[in-house]
Amino acid sequence: MPDAELPIWLSDLLPAARDDARDPSLQEDEPAEVLPGDICVVRPVAPHLAPARLFVVSDVGTGWCEGMLAGIETELATEVDVVLDTASADLGYEIAVHTRFSGPVWITQLTRRVGAIDEHVLDQLLALAWNDEPDGVDLARGIPLQPAGVDPRYVALERMSAELDQLTADCRSRRAELAAPVLDPAIAQPDVLRAMASEPFSRLVIAGADAPQALVDELLASGS
Repeated sequence: MPDAELPIWLSDLLPAARDDARDPSLQEDEPAEVLPGDICVVRPVAPHLAPARLFVVSDVGTGWCEGMLAGIETELATEVDVVLDTASADLGYEIAVHTRFSGPVWITQLTRRVGAIDEHVLDQLLALAWNDEPDGVDLARGIPLQPAGVDPRYVALERMSAELDQLTADCRSRRAELAAPVLDPAIAQPDVLRAMASEPFSRLVIAGADAPQALVDELLASGS
């Protein structure tokens, strides 16, 4: 993705990140595969709906991945968010990882891999995602949120929540389709149904099928 399509702050930082990154192999445009811990740039399926964001991958499936939003606005980090220094993230700048702003996106939405965190850091992020005060978290964290109307971060966090919805909406609504069974159209042909009905143990399956009783009776008769 051209830098012109990235947020201005990210376009300004990427040149420095390219020069300072310790491991050039962590940088890749439009990665076909990612691993838990990879830090990527993600954009919505319809790019005009929301800006691109940094995204820390936490889990990977077939064609999709789960992750947490991140950004350079470290002042927005709360007590359940982690502030990572440049060495921890293999980046040329600090980032805040927002553990409660997570969801699934398609791999094709990841336009660039820019860095990575190790397993120990990822484990702490996941612990914070489920528990406000988990054991074993020694990473730098943000400042606890104060009541609404007092803490000025609420507006920015609400905007981030809306961006997360736009980034994850398509994958959340359609991911189940990947696991749905694909039926062969031939299964509806009478001779195919009769052949299936004659298979061993098929009578027990057919008898308990969620189907009109007339169809169940016909199939049982065909297999006898």
